[in-house]
Amino acid sequence: MSDKARVWIVILAIVLIGLPLLGRVLRQEKDVEQAKAIASVPNDPPLLNAVNLVDSKWALKIEGFSVKVTLKAGGVAEAEHKIRFGGVPNPLTGTWSVDGATLTVNAVVRDKPVSQSAHISGNDIYLEGKKAQRLQ
Repeated sequence: MSDKARVWIVILAIVLIGLPLLGRVLRQEKDVEQAKAIASVPNDPPLLNAVNLVDSKWALKIEGFSVKVTLKAGGVAEAEHKIRFGGVPNPLTGTWSVDGATLTVNAVVRDKPVSQSAHISGNDIYLEGKKAQRLQ
């Protein structure tokens, strides 16, 4: 076997073994960062509830997408988004409820139920450890 062939075999082995390991390390780092963010969320008594959240509007990041969620009377939630693949209506309509310090929003996206829970601390809402911006 020539030296060039050996070099290519070594490079191929590094790529085939190294890339999955690198991906796993990066995912673990992301999981650690997210766990730290969640752990750093204040745990103040919730001042937001099903009454004073009506007609409020929040800017959130959900699975990497920017979403503006309006919490309407009667537990109706409406999410404005810029998702550009088929089957996702804009605005997306669902429901919302509050149970103590937990705000839960439910919707059906492409015939699949989706539920997202957030933590209420004081007058703030935190989703996956990140503070939501109140728009209204």
